[in-house]
Amino acid sequence: CAVGAYLRLYRLAEIPSEVGPDVPHVFANIRTILSGEYPIFFPSHPGREGLFFYLAAPLARLYGLSHTTIKVASALVGLASIPLLYLLGRELYGRAVGLGAAGMLAISHWHIIASRSGLRAGTLLPPMILAWLWLVRGLRRGRRWEFYLAGAAFGLGMYTYNAYAAVGVAGALLLLGEALAGRGGRLWANRQGLALAAVTALVVLVPLGRYAYEAPQQYVYRAATRVSGLERPLPADLFSVALGNAGRALGMFNVAGDAVFATNVPNLRALGFLTAVLFVLGGARLAWGWKVGYNLAVLGALGAMLLPTALALAFPQEVPNNFRAIGALPPAMLLAAVGLEGLWRAAGEALGAADRA
Repeated sequence: CAVGAYLRLYRLAEIPSEVGPDVPHVFANIRTILSGEYPIFFPSHPGREGLFFYLAAPLARLYGLSHTTIKVASALVGLASIPLLYLLGRELYGRAVGLGAAGMLAISHWHIIASRSGLRAGTLLPPMILAWLWLVRGLRRGRRWEFYLAGAAFGLGMYTYNAYAAVGVAGALLLLGEALAGRGGRLWANRQGLALAAVTALVVLVPLGRYAYEAPQQYVYRAATRVSGLERPLPADLFSVALGNAGRALGMFNVAGDAVFATNVPNLRALGFLTAVLFVLGGARLAWGWKVGYNLAVLGALGAMLLPTALALAFPQEVPNNFRAIGALPPAMLLAAVGLEGLWRAAGEALGAADRA
C-alpha cells in the first residue's frame, strides 16, 4: 500500500495538469452538491452516475473545490482498491495470490492513471471487489449477513460508472461456474442467501431505478450511443466489427492499449512486460483447470468486464478503452498473480528435486 500511495499521490497537484473535457463536468457536479442539491443521477452531458461526486464533495468542502481536490478523491478511491484486491485474492486462491495481485495493482500504470485522473471510472472497483468477495464468502460459509453485504455492494456499484452493469454478467457467470464445477448443491443450500442478496441489491437500486424509469433516455444515452445507431449509423458489416472489437479488447493486455492520452500512454498495452507474461501463464493455468475452485469465475469476470469496451459497435475506433474496461483490472491482476504463484511453486519444486538429487 505504501508504494501504491506514493505512485498515486506524489506530485498529484501537478501530474496530470491537463483538465480535459470531462473534469469540468465533474467540477460542476460536485459544486451542485455543495450548493445543497443532491441528484441521484447527474444529467450533464452525457449523464453521469453520482457516487464519486458525493465522495469528493467532503474533500472539496474542507479544502476547496479544485482540480487537485478532485484528483485526491480519485486517488484515494484507487488506493482503497489495493487492499480490497488482496482480500479477494486471498479468499479465492490464498495469501500468496492475494499479495501478488495487490502488488501488481499497486504498480499498474493502467490503475495509476485512472486513480490520478479525477474521473469516476475507478470508483467502479471497490464495490465490484467487495460484492465478489462477500458473495464468495457467503457461498463458502453460508452466513446470511455476507449475502446482505454482497447485495448492498452490488447495488451501490451501479451508482459509480455505467460499465458497472457488466458486473451483473460476471456475477451470473460466477454462479454458472459453481454449477458447472459440480458445486450446484452448494448453490441450492444457499438459495435463501442468494435471494436475500438479490433483494438487497434491488432495495439499494430503488432511487436509481426510479430515475431510470422516469428518464430512460437520459439514463441510457451514453451507453446507447456506443452500442446502437443513436449517434452514428452502425457499420454495415456488424459481425466483422464485433469480432474486431473483441480481438482488440482481448489484445489490450499484451498487444496495444487505449489510444487516448487522458486514459493511457497512447497505444501502450494495458499491462507491463512482466505482468503481461504472468497474465498469459495464469490464464493458461486457469483454463486448464477450469473446474477447480473459482477459475471459471475469474475467466468469466475478465470476459464480462471487457464487454463495455468491446460493445462500442458504432465507434470501433474507441476500442480498447481503458476506462470502460476498468472492471477487467481485478481479474487480470488475479490471473497474473496465479501465474506468478505457479512459477514460484514450480521453481521451489525444481530446487527441492535438485537438492534431493
